[in-house]
This record gives sequence, structure tokens and C-alpha cells, in this order.
Amino acid sequence: MKFTLQPYQHDAVERVRLAFMAGHRSVLFVLPTGGGKTVVFSHIAQQAAARGNRIAGWCTGSSCWSRPPALWRHWASSTA
Repeated sequence: MKFTLQPYQHDAVERVRLAFMAGHRSVLFVLPTGGGKTVVFSHIAQQAAARGNRIAGWCTGSSCWSRPPALWRHWASSTA
């Protein structure tokens, strides 16, 4: 399954990348409900894995696990 980022999501990815390049080790990423945080995280994780970087994600609450299974499979397969 392929996900296409919206322009505002591309902007968010670039801002997160620039924050890490500026030396920040912990970056807070915020989008409103329905903004596509899981899709953006999947994209960032895929890029990081392709560069050989480690990826860690933290999900609390049942809302994280109610995501479409295809999205989690996409993330898992892109970072394996």
C-alpha cells in the first residue's frame, strides 16, 4: 500500500528533518486530529531506515491500535 503525502505533510517532514539536522535529539511533532500523523511518521521512519538509522515509536491508548491494519503493515514492511 502506497501513501501519498499532502503538501502540508511534506512541509512537516522537512521541518522535522531540519530540526534533527540542527542537532535536536528530541523533536515534538504535532498535527490535528485527522492530519495524518501516522502516515507522516511512517514516511519519516521509512526514510530513516533507508539511511541505516534506528527507529523507535511510542503509542499509547487504544486509538493508536485502531489504525487500519494496512497502514501498520506498510510501516512494518518499509522499515524491516
